[in-house]
Amino acid sequence: MGTPASHADSHAVVVPLYGVIPHTLPSQLAGLSDANFRVVLVDNRTPQHRADRPAATLSSKAELVVNHNRGGLAGGFNRGVAHAIRTGASTITLLDQDSQLNAAHLHELGTSLARCGPRSLVGPRVIDRWRQPTQPKHRWQQGNRLQPKRMLISSGTTFFAADWPTLGPMHEPLEIDYVDHHWCFRARQRGFQCFENQRVTLVQAFGERHPNRICHQLGMQLYGPDRHYTAVRNLRWLLLQPSAPVDVKAKELGKMAIKPILWLLMEPKRLANLRAVLHGLLDPLPAKDPQA
Repeated sequence: MGTPASHADSHAVVVPLYGVIPHTLPSQLAGLSDANFRVVLVDNRTPQHRADRPAATLSSKAELVVNHNRGGLAGGFNRGVAHAIRTGASTITLLDQDSQLNAAHLHELGTSLARCGPRSLVGPRVIDRWRQPTQPKHRWQQGNRLQPKRMLISSGTTFFAADWPTLGPMHEPLEIDYVDHHWCFRARQRGFQCFENQRVTLVQAFGERHPNRICHQLGMQLYGPDRHYTAVRNLRWLLLQPSAPVDVKAKELGKMAIKPILWLLMEPKRLANLRAVLHGLLDPLPAKDPQA
């Protein structure tokens, strides 16, 4: 891995690493590097995971930032963006390691951003790998290419590096769940517009496919007790944020009224799930966002 001396006006892709690396990631990184996109890997993994699969084996051209999981996924993105900007990137795309996005689609996101102009966030259509293995019909063929959105998931979101001081970093005390909600809602308060490019498809593996057929049909994925805890706690935090639209709060609260019941009835580790829910309801909330 290396860092070339000059990256002026480059398009950087920031990819936090965590846990077990998907087997498709090295080939995806190679395709992006071969298409002249910079790849910034932010290693958030444990020492054991880093020893089992060194980041250098994933890509010979990527730049590496070791973050030691400070601030979770949010911290990984923040540190990667800071590195990309410091070394000359002009355009930045955030990408989850479990996402699949090819170089042509990444180029399309950059082109769309250039048309939208400053204070814009452009992201792809997102398909859940466990629910929609085939690509649905493109709505852009009917003339709607860029759709205004109130929020985008972090993976695939593309923006100008020059906008980062106004856009601001993700709120690291949240670590992962609802990070992108808060980041987008805060950005909209600051005059940013969010767009979804209908020509670009990102396939995302959200957790694992749920083994229970009813839960799968309801759109749930299988996560562990730790993520259940974070989801409950962070939703409590999000409900208190004035930037979040009331209808979004009501929708997320309605889903969370049902999910814990299914976690306790339909998933393994039921006792651990129960403890996670109780702690998520009772533990102190993450710190306030000083940038809000």
